[in-house]
Amino acid sequence: MDILKESHELYRFGSKKIFEIRDHFQRLLPFWIAGALTALFATGYAHLFSWAEEVSKKIFNFSGLWFVAIPPIFFCISWLLVEKLAPKANGSGIPQLMVAIEKAHQKQIDSIDNFLSFRIILVKIISSICGVLGGGAIGREGPTLQISGSIFHLVGKNWKWGEIQNRSAFLMAGAASGLASAFNTPPWWDCICYRGTRQISSKFV
Repeated sequence: MDILKESHELYRFGSKKIFEIRDHFQRLLPFWIAGALTALFATGYAHLFSWAEEVSKKIFNFSGLWFVAIPPIFFCISWLLVEKLAPKANGSGIPQLMVAIEKAHQKQIDSIDNFLSFRIILVKIISSICGVLGGGAIGREGPTLQISGSIFHLVGKNWKWGEIQNRSAFLMAGAASGLASAFNTPPWWDCICYRGTRQISSKFV
């Protein structure tokens, strides 16, 4: 009887641990998937940036003085893409990401689509590449954060295997992933990013 009782208790203990591990794995899985997608997008975006810089140099070398007429064309294309398709893709994208985190904290999930979405990703990438092709002094760090935040938002929005308890923390993880991808910095820099931009984000609300 003692052996059966001990076996039963061991079985219950093992089953409990298995369920705990499974639940923990399910909670971490969306972070891993979104983080992997962010790494792929950030790497591809960095390569696109480098390619655009090289093409811009070639355009300058071949066009000579005519190069002064080229930047306005690319800048107008970039501006039109943002203005007509995704106005919230303007600027660096960091204030928009911070507003989205605040919206998630306030449980206003539906309004996050205005700041983070698949359209934002496409417009952000294409418009910034157009700016670089025109010779613009554009950095990819800020856009990378808004892109990574959009990826995390899309994963969280469409996640069907369990509930993501804290959406604002999930978006903060997206900010950390984007920051780490852009600057090769540790994820805790997301706190600095958050605190440094929180005061100026209110104008986007």
